[in-house]
Amino acid sequence: MPTNVSYEYVNAERDYLNAKTSAEKIRALNSMLTTVPKHKGTEKLRNQLKKRLAVLKKDSESSKKSGSKSLIITREGAAQVVFIGLPNSGKSTVLQHLSKDKVKIEEYEFTTKEPEIRMMKFENIWLQGIEIPAIYEGFSESNRQYAAFIREADFVCIVLNGAEKPQQELKLIENEMKKADVELNNNNTAIVYTRQVTKLNTIYPQLFYLDDEKILATVWSKADRIRVQTKTRGKTAQKPIIIKKDSTIKDLTEKIHRDFLLKFKYARVWGLSAKFPGMQVGINHILKDGDIVEIFTR
Repeated sequence: MPTNVSYEYVNAERDYLNAKTSAEKIRALNSMLTTVPKHKGTEKLRNQLKKRLAVLKKDSESSKKSGSKSLIITREGAAQVVFIGLPNSGKSTVLQHLSKDKVKIEEYEFTTKEPEIRMMKFENIWLQGIEIPAIYEGFSESNRQYAAFIREADFVCIVLNGAEKPQQELKLIENEMKKADVELNNNNTAIVYTRQVTKLNTIYPQLFYLDDEKILATVWSKADRIRVQTKTRGKTAQKPIIIKKDSTIKDLTEKIHRDFLLKFKYARVWGLSAKFPGMQVGINHILKDGDIVEIFTR
């Protein structure tokens, strides 16, 4: 996020992230486009917002024409992760394992008819896992709402059983995602095998589903988020505040309370962004994941 955006933009972005329907997201994106500063430094951001708005409008029109019921998934946790794969790939097994859910899941084709949601704990945060119904040839045309969930997620796990023609399975999934305007790359996507035979020649990180800590660590490291704990009078808050990567003390302060920014004096930082524990920093100091921050006001 540009460092000189207005409070109106910050509020519109918050509304977008909290939106429950396509209509709410469209309104928030329109507001973001209206309030974002117009200069060369924000050109890429404005283009991204315009593209996202166009795709959302397309999804909304497709849903109206098909008469399909609008599905709502409320964002929870520090990041949202979707699990996609072909029929019988083992998506349910992977999500069950990562969420520590002991409920037995029968594996057969097209078990999942609607998105399944489970929370996954990673260290001191919770990640929201969403299993999307199986991908098939033509999925992108008849499942625009599901495609929207995948597009808006922070991270995508492609589940492959790795037993039969995994390269062809991956190609089919990539083709359907491309048709649905979902961009998959090595920063937002990983392959999770349920039965690993041999690794594929691909740009994505490749993991085995029983390596749960490695999977969740990979998801979090690439989810464009960091967690920061605040410190007050020597006591560190247990619950971290989730902000975007490369956020500054200013971004953190705005998230806590606007009055803190108006009265800001300096901050002290413990963690990876500090040269030494308790380092005194200013408003533009860039934070890193796991930092602890104490803010001092006038």
